[in-house]
Amino acid sequence: MSRSCGPCFACCIAIGVRQLDKKPGRWCPLIAAPTQRAQGACSVYDGRPEECRKFECLWLTETIGLLKDEERPDRLGAVPWVSSEAAEAAGGNLPTITFYATSNVPENTRLRKVRERMQREGITTVFQHP
Repeated sequence: MSRSCGPCFACCIAIGVRQLDKKPGRWCPLIAAPTQRAQGACSVYDGRPEECRKFECLWLTETIGLLKDEERPDRLGAVPWVSSEAAEAAGGNLPTITFYATSNVPENTRLRKVRERMQREGITTVFQHP
């Protein structure tokens, strides 16, 4: 299963970036103009901060079908993520999946259904919003 971000840039909102003093849930200052936001254009993509380069959205990287194609982060309103430390500590078991909200809005129905499905499969999930 090979995926690409496409028009999704939910991580540019959801995650915090220390190098930019960007708080989670806030627009990234590198997506400068409102017209760029609609296109998901990072103004310095090739030179983006290291934290951005290293971030790996679970929807993009998972290979076992946890998330369906239509459950892309921009459609869920949250970015699924597993820290490398958590994955390593889990030793082959699925660690806790954190869904970082892209706004200060409570969890939506689509995301709630995804989390409930995962929990039925024995996967612990957490919803975190700014």
